[in-house]
Amino acid sequence: MADRCPDARPVDGAMLPDYGIVITSQGYANVVESPGDVVFGLLWTISPADEESLDRYEGVRPGLYRKVEIGVTPIGGKAVRALIYLATERTTGSPRPGYLELVVAAARRHRLPEDYIRRLEAWQSARQPSRGP
Repeated sequence: MADRCPDARPVDGAMLPDYGIVITSQGYANVVESPGDVVFGLLWTISPADEESLDRYEGVRPGLYRKVEIGVTPIGGKAVRALIYLATERTTGSPRPGYLELVVAAARRHRLPEDYIRRLEAWQSARQPSRGP
């Protein structure tokens, strides 16, 4: 985020209920509806310039990702609406080399729940395509 969004500031860890993680055919994580599952991540405040930068990086204009506002629950607060980027590619695949290591490192750095980090690590070890934690 520091490279792409210089105005961005982390707010808190957040939960996205009833979603799970998948790896797309391009090798990156995406979230999909999955009743009973939960995805953890980090909630950020961003400026309009940051959002434009993310749009370019995520490929919104060429249709690689689409932006959606969705309800998330910050770890330390009540539900809020947040902007997320969803991959338009629905085919699952395998993670790019080194990608899951970055995801796990970020989860640790931002102190996401330890049981969730263990699930990510197990997924990393198994190198399972498709459904994740």
